[in-house]
Amino acid sequence: MDVLGASTLTGAILLLVATVERAAHTTPARGLTTLAASLALFAAFVVIERRAAAPLVRLGILRSAALVRANVGGPLAAAALRRSGPAREGAREDAAAPTVTG
Repeated sequence: MDVLGASTLTGAILLLVATVERAAHTTPARGLTTLAASLALFAAFVVIERRAAAPLVRLGILRSAALVRANVGGPLAAAALRRSGPAREGAREDAAAPTVTG
């Protein structure tokens, strides 16, 4: 069991999510700091996985260009769809519904 690899990957993902989530509510310096910490943990994860006897992720799968494109493009497409959807901050879902008076 690769506990160290799992811990670094979990920390990296949590910091990345925190960076994105707090981006609008914090200073750019703090955002860049948490992003740098997340990238450092991702780098540490790669080093740990290269040396692990039973790694969590076989790093050889990243040699597949199609797989890398899918793993990068999927979240970007999902984010674009979420951003263009009707439920943005400040928009009410029932705002477009017609009102009945009578």
